[in-house]
Amino acid sequence: MKLLICSLNSFGFLNPFIGLAKELISQGHEIAFVCDTACEDVLVQEGLTRIPNGAGDLPSFQVERFAQKEHSVIQTQHVLYALRHFSADIILTNPLAYGALIAARQTNTKVVCMGFLSYLWETPEKDKSSSQKMLDLYAWRTRDQLRLFQQALQINQQDSAQSTLESLPFIGDLLLHRATPSLFTRRPYCPDNISLVGSCLWESQRDSEHRSRLLSWLQQNQQQQRPMIFVNHGRTFQLPRFWDVLKESFKNSDYLVVANVGRMDGRAGDIPDNFYVQSYIPQNLALSSANLVIANGNSTATLGALEHGIPMLLLPGGGETVDNADLCSGLGVANSIEESRFSTELLRSNVEQLLDDQQVAQQCQNIKSEMQSYQGFKKAAQAVLACA
Repeated sequence: MKLLICSLNSFGFLNPFIGLAKELISQGHEIAFVCDTACEDVLVQEGLTRIPNGAGDLPSFQVERFAQKEHSVIQTQHVLYALRHFSADIILTNPLAYGALIAARQTNTKVVCMGFLSYLWETPEKDKSSSQKMLDLYAWRTRDQLRLFQQALQINQQDSAQSTLESLPFIGDLLLHRATPSLFTRRPYCPDNISLVGSCLWESQRDSEHRSRLLSWLQQNQQQQRPMIFVNHGRTFQLPRFWDVLKESFKNSDYLVVANVGRMDGRAGDIPDNFYVQSYIPQNLALSSANLVIANGNSTATLGALEHGIPMLLLPGGGETVDNADLCSGLGVANSIEESRFSTELLRSNVEQLLDDQQVAQQCQNIKSEMQSYQGFKKAAQAVLACA
């Protein structure tokens, strides 16, 4: 079978597809990628094929431009060009990659979307598991994405989509939901075309320099038996970042702090002696030594913490981070702090409480056991092939 993967250019979107592509290739299937030129190097390193965007190879599938209807035209043309050279049986893409969804619709090609930790949209059945605040967010997000998708259809000269909550256009013919049964609390109310596939986390093993530097720092500092906090700040968009408060909270403290600030808005500034700060941190390696995770709540960080059985302090910064913080707090594996309440005292007290709470520790271990029993990429490949 031939499968065309159309991914936005953030590694949070691209990496799960690389892991899935490797699994599908191992089963004898053909894979090609459609994505931005910025993804070329990592795909080449992993022995994967990227189809350019025509002769000029114009930039496309840029996550920061996903809502621009003009960018959907570039995406659509890129996918149609790729399909002329690679006759795919299935298109795999992201719920925000409207051009890939439109090209699939135009060519009558089956489409599978790779989702997130949380189901982000309004449900066909009345959702009794969520607060009114979250229900309002799901309804707003669904309306907004449908509006953007209809605009993208219009500029691509396509007929309007007839959408229902049972068949939202941006979850495709099948949604690969990156969760396990205990994490999918909204399951009874959601559409049927959803397959649970576990974390589907993938990291390159070729970043030997980053790995050796982090290992060296950990070996030098962990002899002091100090608890280690892994920080994944991420984007906060229009909301305040928590970095400066976090530095003030834990500088020169009894904690070691390993922080990934590559997606953070703004500069890291002066780095305290007990901090290890880089624009890229091998997450799996950091989590293998961490006692606690502090993050904005993006799926990569939260799924990593859940997979390692580590409690979380989540400071959501918009988008899916709000949903993931709400989910993990409800499951008893995380505390969540709103941006209006950031303070050194609150961060410290939450960290101490999470590290001392045996119920939190046990729930983290319960979810870790469930997640480790899920062979995510094998399940995802099986679901994709069954969709053909």
